[in-house]
Amino acid sequence: MRLFCGLGLLVGAFVVCAENGVAQLNFGSIQGRITDATGAAIPGATVKLVFLNKNLSRQAASDPVGRFVIPSLEPGPYSLTVEVSGFKTQRREGLVLLTGQTLDIDVQMEVGNLSETVEVTGGTPLLSTKTSEVSAVVETRTITALPLIGRDYLALATLLPGTNAGPPGDARQSGGGNYAGVDTRQGTARGAVSGAGAQPDQNRFYIDGIDNTDYFQRNPIARPSVDAILEFAVQTSLPAAEFGPAGGAVISASTKSGTNEFRASVWEFLRNDVLDARSFFDGTKPIRRRNQFGGVIGGPVRIPGLYDGRNRTFFLFNYEGLRFRSQDTTTATFPIAAFRTGDFSSALQRAVIYDPLTLDASGNRTPFPGNVVPQSRINPISGKLLALWPGPNLPGTSANYRGLLSLQNNVNDFLARVDHVFGAKDRVFVRFTSSNDLIPGDSFSPTFLTEFRAALTRREPDTRPRSLDDPDAVATTGFKVLGVGGLPGISVSGFAGLGGGNLFNIPFTGMQFEEKLTKVTRAHQLKVGVGHARFRLDVALVSVGGGARAFDGNFTRQIAAAASTSMEQAFAQFLLGIPSTFSGTNIDPLNDRIRPRHSSYYAFLQDDFRVSDRLTLNLGLRYDAFLPPVYANGRGGSYFDEQKGQAVYPKNARIPAGCCLWAYRLDDTDRIRAGDWNNFGPRFGFAYRLFGNRTVIRGGYGVYYDTGIDGNLAFGTGIVSPFFGGAPIQLDRDEKNSTAFLPIDQDLLGRTRAFALPATFAGFNQDFKTGIIQQWNLTAERELRGSTSLALSYVGNKGDGLLDAGVASNFPPPASGSVQTRRPFPDFGSMNRYSSYGQNNYHSLQVKLDQRLWKELSGLVAYTWARAIGTIGAGNGNDSDNSFYSNPFNRRADRSVTSANVPQRLVVSAVYETQWAGSAGLAQRLVRGWEVAGVYTAQSGFPYSARLRADVANIGGRSQQRANYLGGGDPNLPESQRTPDRYFRTELFAVPQSFTFGNAGRNTLIGDGISNIDMTVARVFRIREKQRIEFRSEFYNLTNHATFAFPDFLIDSPTVGKVTRQANFGRQIQFGLKYSF
Repeated sequence: MRLFCGLGLLVGAFVVCAENGVAQLNFGSIQGRITDATGAAIPGATVKLVFLNKNLSRQAASDPVGRFVIPSLEPGPYSLTVEVSGFKTQRREGLVLLTGQTLDIDVQMEVGNLSETVEVTGGTPLLSTKTSEVSAVVETRTITALPLIGRDYLALATLLPGTNAGPPGDARQSGGGNYAGVDTRQGTARGAVSGAGAQPDQNRFYIDGIDNTDYFQRNPIARPSVDAILEFAVQTSLPAAEFGPAGGAVISASTKSGTNEFRASVWEFLRNDVLDARSFFDGTKPIRRRNQFGGVIGGPVRIPGLYDGRNRTFFLFNYEGLRFRSQDTTTATFPIAAFRTGDFSSALQRAVIYDPLTLDASGNRTPFPGNVVPQSRINPISGKLLALWPGPNLPGTSANYRGLLSLQNNVNDFLARVDHVFGAKDRVFVRFTSSNDLIPGDSFSPTFLTEFRAALTRREPDTRPRSLDDPDAVATTGFKVLGVGGLPGISVSGFAGLGGGNLFNIPFTGMQFEEKLTKVTRAHQLKVGVGHARFRLDVALVSVGGGARAFDGNFTRQIAAAASTSMEQAFAQFLLGIPSTFSGTNIDPLNDRIRPRHSSYYAFLQDDFRVSDRLTLNLGLRYDAFLPPVYANGRGGSYFDEQKGQAVYPKNARIPAGCCLWAYRLDDTDRIRAGDWNNFGPRFGFAYRLFGNRTVIRGGYGVYYDTGIDGNLAFGTGIVSPFFGGAPIQLDRDEKNSTAFLPIDQDLLGRTRAFALPATFAGFNQDFKTGIIQQWNLTAERELRGSTSLALSYVGNKGDGLLDAGVASNFPPPASGSVQTRRPFPDFGSMNRYSSYGQNNYHSLQVKLDQRLWKELSGLVAYTWARAIGTIGAGNGNDSDNSFYSNPFNRRADRSVTSANVPQRLVVSAVYETQWAGSAGLAQRLVRGWEVAGVYTAQSGFPYSARLRADVANIGGRSQQRANYLGGGDPNLPESQRTPDRYFRTELFAVPQSFTFGNAGRNTLIGDGISNIDMTVARVFRIREKQRIEFRSEFYNLTNHATFAFPDFLIDSPTVGKVTRQANFGRQIQFGLKYSF
């Protein structure tokens, strides 16, 4: 379930403000200078602007130097008229204002009578001449015409230079080449856009000027239907001071509103596997059925005989539904028939199975005779669980099963909006997107504006694991389960798991308030504002079946052996029914939720200083104060005191009596870390016009802060002991006391409420600080012929003090012997220490060739040549290194290209539409009404690392240890030599010697690049003047080119170097039918 409610308030709709580019959120402005034929300024000229959609007019007068500004304008079509005594009237038609844009319209008056009119059509400027930001606007025509597989407007953000959607991770990506991140379970895009090398969770999302960012997951809360989106703007470098905190991209969408005419459309989009091509690894073609349908209607509010809302009151309503059924081809490893009976004789040379219940005089275990576990020793519950594992359908002992995973999702989205205009100075709009915004306005004077915004946001996602649909564990296996029924998690190293998972319910509530004042003088537009945001989570998390059991082979290997274990040893341990780890729930989290609360305050000052007609300076300063989270019910939050060896919990922490067997204390405050109060962010930029105003040079520098942290940290520190029942019972790998073994069906947490040692821990480092991101750019843009512009940009940024999410610590140095007894703090296992040591930097050359609509053609060519280097991952869970250091004693060893590094990316998008003008002959009828649109994407592959499955260094916990690189050349095979069975040169890597770290660099391997074409062919049939039917055929991955997912990069895995998944889908065809009137 997903719910978004926003209530926004903006006071002061009639504003005079200077140029501010996209920084005005969704509103834009039109400004310019009135001169005579000699270039002399004409003061006192009357400038009238009409918004054609609603027939609303605004008026201004030119100042003593001939300048005028009409701000706070909705995006859309306008006409502009200039009148002054002694000159002919000038009228400009065809002006189109984009989201947040400032149009600079200079008007040269001709001497003559006022009754004479000079009409000019078109002339919307191509260049952004007033701001230093790197940004672009994706217009309605692009949103509705281009092929968009998930019908999610955010996927189009990756059309722009400097953007990509991050590495593929474990999720299938879009059938399109943009890596838009389409979730096969939901059938909708995830919106994980990386802008200018920043982490996706550093982005900021707005809808109609209201913050639409999910504080917890850092994704957009609401995604309106593409037919309800007017357009959206994307800023990837140097947003103004009123934006923030945003170290990544700022994406601002404008929803459509009603007009003076009733307009409506209904549609249905259908995708069916009958039309699809098989993906590379598909045997049987998977089922893939997707129906997306809906409608939108808008116009003036009219009540016959009572009220006529033309020119005053307008409405718009949108509904879109999704019904998605799919199957996904998956490759997994299941035990062969011999292993199921305990016969491991075929693996004797690589994996000797030892009896954990036998010890000789030297303290060593005795192997099972013939490497066979006797039938009498197979645990009855383990035997019953075997029936839930399918048998292999491919040869071998690894990657020996290929099957179909069924997925489904049903979605219903609503959007309603009402606009009302009281007069020239006052207006209001209310929006409900499963949501609500209210914006009334009034101004104190033509040069002074006050704006007040308030927003209430509500979201309540639920997650139901598939294991709840598995057979009842008690009835079929005899498990003693707690809480939510279902099969407990069974994890056997090297094999696909069974059951488990967590049931989530995470209501999110946010409140935002902002007051902003704008003052305009002759050369300055000054903005000053203050704001406050409050967020709360109420987290319920329940382990299915009461917990999970893990089997890793530590009890069926030789005690004195090296640290690594085999999959055969792990499965033998499972057959014996002796888990290495238990975890489960010993509280009632549904009724005792984790309730973190977070607040932030900010203030900003922005001065856009028009030094001359050619030069504008953008000067800004922003201050952000992020209060550390506090837990309303005392369940969550901690840091670790290394000097005293204690876990430190908040003053209000609710810790059950007798549950903690480790050293701890309560802090003297309810907050879990100290505040960070020095977050000042200066911003400087310039824009300079030259060469007859057809060229502009822009550039600047700004400081921003990383706030994609407290939502994840507030949650993460509340789901470990003693606040959550994740109480692992880790029997040491060198445990010699056979009586310590607990059976697979042990009702561990029902037996005691105490958390056994070693304790789990997740918390902050005591020196945790807010991350800082410095951004800079330099751009040269030139207007070319045929409504075309070319921009060359150098864009860079540098991040310091960034979040290392889940960095594990409390590791002992590599050595033999017991891990736990060698740890610096033996009462604790590996600790998740949320630190702020992360670093990254990004440098890029960005090229944008923008073709506005000209002779039926519009298009965009976006090329990026970039390099991103850092010590942290890509964020949003799409990092092959999972953000854990390979060597916790040498973090610098992880400095390399980041997991989102894309050296080269080219995206070409275009829309061509034949016009209806001309004769009505047969040839004209056949040609007109066609629309062809497409996107071509070519991109370098994402990097990944050669790692190890085993803990060769014998340090325990969650480090991501890497292999040894043996030398001998580039480990990456040429693309022509890569095959699914040998994707990289595995012979150049080896498992390090026991108790050492590998020397292979991070992200030295490169995955498959992208080469993809998505295409739409549409035909419009006009029934009457205002009625039309559009039939669309959309082709995704037109050439059926397979982009492989990462291969198995675990050097000690039997399937190392093999690819078993495709990162994109095979060709998919979607048909659409839309009726508009």
